[in-house]
Amino acid sequence: MILRKQIAGVLSVMLVAALQSHAFTGPYDLQVFFYGSGFDEWLDTQTSVNQTVDDWELTDGYVNMNDSDLTPFAIPKSPHSEDDFDCAIWLTASNSTFRTPQLTGGAGTFTFWINNRDAGANYFAVEYSLTGGAPWTAVTNMQYTGEVWVERSVVLNVYDSCYVRFRKTGDSGGDANGQLLGLDDLTMIRPPAYVVITNVSSSPQAPIISTEADIVCHIDTFSDVANMAVTSYWRVVGASNWNAIAMQIDGPPASNNWITANPIPAQAPADTFLQYWIHVAFDGTDAKTPTNYPPDATNTVVPLLYRQPIYFSDYTNVYVTGTFSSNLLLAADYLWQSVVTIATNVTDAPFKFEGTNASGITVWGDDDQAFTSMPVFGMYETNGANIIMGGTNTGHLLFTFDEGVGEYSAQKCQYASFDNWTNA
Repeated sequence: MILRKQIAGVLSVMLVAALQSHAFTGPYDLQVFFYGSGFDEWLDTQTSVNQTVDDWELTDGYVNMNDSDLTPFAIPKSPHSEDDFDCAIWLTASNSTFRTPQLTGGAGTFTFWINNRDAGANYFAVEYSLTGGAPWTAVTNMQYTGEVWVERSVVLNVYDSCYVRFRKTGDSGGDANGQLLGLDDLTMIRPPAYVVITNVSSSPQAPIISTEADIVCHIDTFSDVANMAVTSYWRVVGASNWNAIAMQIDGPPASNNWITANPIPAQAPADTFLQYWIHVAFDGTDAKTPTNYPPDATNTVVPLLYRQPIYFSDYTNVYVTGTFSSNLLLAADYLWQSVVTIATNVTDAPFKFEGTNASGITVWGDDDQAFTSMPVFGMYETNGANIIMGGTNTGHLLFTFDEGVGEYSAQKCQYASFDNWTNA
C-alpha cells in the first residue's frame, strides 16, 4: 500500500507499506495502492477487529494478497498487480468499513476500483463525516454485480476538513465464506476551487463631483485557490473602452477585503454616470476561473452616479484630531461642525483640524492663540501649532470650522440624540 499526499503541487510520501514502488503522476491529493507486502499489521485473515495504520481504519475486513501461500481464497488480481503479488482491501459483512484519515483540504472526486469475489452482488455507500464519527452523511449508495475489477467515481465536493469511508451495506451470492467486496487503487482530488465576491461598492458610496472614488469588495475563497489576481474595470456611460485598475488586499490578508490600488479619478459634472465590474482570476483544482461580478459582466454592470454636493467645500472631509478625534459634518457652504462627547476629564487638551481632498491632507492649528480658557476661538493657520482647550473639560463640546473666513471655535454645549426614536 502506498499513500501519497499532494501539498502545493509537491508529492510527499506519507506512508509506505509496500516492498515495491508504483510510478505515479497526476493532480491527486491522495492516492492509495494495495500491492506488494501490504500492511503487515493487517493480517491476511478475516477479522472483526478494528485495524488502524496512520489513522486509516478498517473494520470487519482485511488486506489480502494474490499469493497461494497467503491467500485462503482465489482473489482476482487488481489493476495494479505486480508479478505474482497483489494486494487489496476486502470488506466482509454488512457495515464493514474502510475509512480515510482526516482530509484537511476537503474531499472532491474519489476514484476507486471494486470487485466481487463471487457471483452475486455487493451494496455499499460512500459517506463522509466532519469529525470521523457520527453523524455520517451518505453521498451515494452503489451496487456492483460483476466479478472483474472496474473503476468507479464519486463526487463529494465537501469543502470542510472531513473523513470519508466506504461502508458495505449488504450483499447477495457468495459461498460458505461469504461475499466479499474488494477495494483498490483509491485516488482523490480536492473539490473545485472557486471564489465568491460580495459587498461590492464604491467608497464613498455616493461620491460627489471632483472627488476620487475606490471600488471595494469582499472575496471568500474555497478549496486550494492560489495566485489570485483581482482587477476592476470602469468607464463613463457611453464610452467604448474599459479602464482597468488592479485591486489589492485592504487590511490584514485574513480579512479578504479588497480595494482598488489607485482610485477612479475625480469626475464632473454632476450626474456623471459610471459603470464598473470586477474580474477575479486564480489557480487551483478544476478552478472555476475567471469569476466576475456581476457574473455576466460586461453585459450587466454596477452603476455609479456622481452627485452635486448639498453644500460647497474645498474638502471632502474635515476632522478634529488630538487628545480626542471626530469627523465634522458640512452644515452650510464651507462651514463644518460636530459635537464631540468626552466621557472622562481631559486637562489642557491639545487639538488641531485636518482636511482631505484630491490634493491630499491639510492640517490647521493656531500659532497665536489669544485665549485658552473655554470657549476657545480664533483664526487658524496651515500647519499651525496645537490649539489648547484650557482647564479640565468633559461632556459635550461643539467644534466649528469655517473654511470660508478662516475661523474656528470650541465650546461646551447641550446635546441629545434622537437616533433611537421610532421613525426618527
